[in-house]
Amino acid sequence: MKHEAHGTQQPRHINMIGEGMSAAQRSDSLVQLINQHFLKYLEKRECEKIHIERKQTC
Repeated sequence: MKHEAHGTQQPRHINMIGEGMSAAQRSDSLVQLINQHFLKYLEKRECEKIHIERKQTC
């Protein structure tokens, strides 16, 4: 029989993405993700614009 010290807890799996994070941390993560996506979109458009002028592809 296995004995544990009083007050110890069994480890558990995290069931949800972001569990254990505050609402502010989740919001910051979402904003960062959106900003990264938007910047990549802008970079791609700028690249396409330059290459269209030069008749090249990205």
